[in-house]
Amino acid sequence: MPISKHPISDEDIQVDAIDEYFPLQSGWALKENQKFGKKGGARMAKKIISLLQAFFHAGNANKSDRYSAHDMLDELNDMANKGELEFEIIPRLETIQNWIARYSSACKREMAEIVLQREEQRH
Repeated sequence: MPISKHPISDEDIQVDAIDEYFPLQSGWALKENQKFGKKGGARMAKKIISLLQAFFHAGNANKSDRYSAHDMLDELNDMANKGELEFEIIPRLETIQNWIARYSSACKREMAEIVLQREEQRH
């Protein structure tokens, strides 16, 4: 005579084994638990961004004063040596290069929109 009223099937044993030995928590694949999108990396300090913008626009105003990413990094390091900045907030060269690419693209897009608005106002 069985101990319980409901006999245990092979399927019940397999489900229990999966729950017991599966290494991930229940619900790990649910959409609300996914962590895609922003990688959560450190952001540049606002002071650094405003300095990079100033370097960038100085180059736009006068082509002979154009700063490369390396020049910008050197300038930031000089400011840190003078005590005007902390070394910890100075980004890496690659970060500055990526910032220049994104900022340049945003500036070009903004200028294109301004030109289109002016053309629309003329007509």
